[in-house]
Amino acid sequence: YGQLIITKLALLACILLVANRIRTRFLPVMETVGAKAAAFLAGAGWAATEFFCGVLIVGCAAALSSVIPARHDQPIWWLPFRFSIEATWPAWPTPVIAASAFSLALLSLFWGLLVCLREPQKVKAVAAGAAAVISVAGGLWQISVPAYPDTYRRPSVAYSTISIANGKRLFAQNCAACHGSGGLGDGPAASTLSKPPANLSEPHTALHTAGDMFWWLSHGIPKSGMPGFADVLDEQARWDVINFLRTFSEG
Repeated sequence: YGQLIITKLALLACILLVANRIRTRFLPVMETVGAKAAAFLAGAGWAATEFFCGVLIVGCAAALSSVIPARHDQPIWWLPFRFSIEATWPAWPTPVIAASAFSLALLSLFWGLLVCLREPQKVKAVAAGAAAVISVAGGLWQISVPAYPDTYRRPSVAYSTISIANGKRLFAQNCAACHGSGGLGDGPAASTLSKPPANLSEPHTALHTAGDMFWWLSHGIPKSGMPGFADVLDEQARWDVINFLRTFSEG
């Protein structure tokens, strides 16, 4: 649904750009006395392009009526990262400021060089744009965190006392051996692992989305040696465990 919406908006932008081109470039030529036939043919070609984009928009609208609206479907995140100031605070201000300062210094160097060479304004604009892109990309990279297809998945089980109690029982059966009964990472099997289990009571656990935890619980975390439980626990049971895990950070 979201992809169709984006496609529809992109086609609308194309229509507006084509219409602007026809209005500003071809219509003035066509209105002059002695306009050549080539001008009319070019204008007709752009008009046909505009019409074709309009047909595609109608097709997108028809397709939207046959798919599940985004509000009633689970979102699927398609990038391996997401941007989060909360999850990167307080580490992000210094790197972002450093990246911005580096970009400004780079811009000043380019600008001074171009002034000395007396390059045209277009070249200077490109240099300024490049420095701005470097600055923005550096800042966004500093506030990015890993993401998964289920990162923005909405819980299908309410955060209730019954769910938490069931999650506590399931946690004791499947997770306490490594993470410990209190989630401190001090379970009896923790010493046998190459990497210590995560301390689920630390504040950073509140910075992960419920979808992140659902993905880890379903597919595991290969780097840490944590296995996936999709074949052991059904979806409701996994959400019960996640609701229990939420009590650690909130407590």
